[in-house]
Amino acid sequence: MLQIEDEHLQSLLDGDEEGNTYNIMSINRALSLPIYCAQHDQKLFRDFEVRDLDLTNELQLLKLSYRAFCSVLAQEVRRSIFYDIDPQVNPICAGWAFDMRKGYSDFVISVFEKYRSDMYAHIKSKNVSDYAFTVLKIPRLPICLSDVIVDENALIEAHLKEIQEPFTYPIFMHALAYDNETVLIAGYDKRQYNDRVRKLLDRWKNAADAENMVMEWMILANNWCVAPSAFGNNPEEVSDKIMMAKIQNIYG
Repeated sequence: MLQIEDEHLQSLLDGDEEGNTYNIMSINRALSLPIYCAQHDQKLFRDFEVRDLDLTNELQLLKLSYRAFCSVLAQEVRRSIFYDIDPQVNPICAGWAFDMRKGYSDFVISVFEKYRSDMYAHIKSKNVSDYAFTVLKIPRLPICLSDVIVDENALIEAHLKEIQEPFTYPIFMHALAYDNETVLIAGYDKRQYNDRVRKLLDRWKNAADAENMVMEWMILANNWCVAPSAFGNNPEEVSDKIMMAKIQNIYG
């Protein structure tokens, strides 16, 4: 599989010194999301790790989304640690702009942690009534994806105004490739349903072109992996295609 090697969008657009934006890895390693110790990972996610995910079981879908959310939180924690360490390594990486990015990262962590705690409480009580999931099935594309997207503009505005609530309407996104089909799972928090969530869900439900819809998911999300054959056998071709799609999405 080909998997993005860095969660930062700018790194994806820039590439490394050799122009590579993907790592090639085995299927077993792809999207492993090493967040918990093995004991807690198996205990929490065992019901859909040892057998196929039950697409009608919303508690399992919530657990899948919780794991994706924890991965996003872990990525932000790593970013914040980088902001702490980098000025010690490179004194140029300091000053008000650097401090502002560090402050924003810490703010995101505090907001995400509150939401993570709330999700975990729902899982422990087996209460899924505050969440809704839509399952879509399309012709098979060899891609796996598990991520959470939020309205980052709303997060930035909340940070500038020192507002902790409300949260910025997370959307849970999962793509699972089976033998004959790819299953797309989109979830959201009913307490935070808004026009942004509704428009995205409506567009995905009514999409006429499955490949373009999956491409949009890959633009919006970061945690995904894809077989080289998905959009061309040449890894550079895949990279160029995704990169141009992201640039078009950013600059319109």
